[in-house]
Amino acid sequence: PSPSPSPASPSPSPAASPSTSAGTQVVGPVILDREMTTATVSVGRFVTFSVDDPASWEISATPDGIVKVQKGSDDGSAIFNPAAEALAPGTATVTLTNAAGATLVFTITVE
Repeated sequence: PSPSPSPASPSPSPAASPSTSAGTQVVGPVILDREMTTATVSVGRFVTFSVDDPASWEISATPDGIVKVQKGSDDGSAIFNPAAEALAPGTATVTLTNAAGATLVFTITVE
């Protein structure tokens, strides 16, 4: 009998990294928390910040243009942690502040 045709490979997305074998390697976000406050990531990677009550934290980053930040949220069906997307090479300081005045500072280096 003739061999079965193999399924078509999906097209890689711009943020995906090609693997050495056939197919695409999917890379998840880097997760930072109160103890792990620094990360080095490639352009296109995401960093999430693991905090209690994610929707209650404000988030900012300096300088502009290195990372794009997104506030945490709760849409009623899922809870999303605050996050940052690596946009360009450089080092950014990401600051999270909650209503009680607690502040967390993270350093993200983008290569």
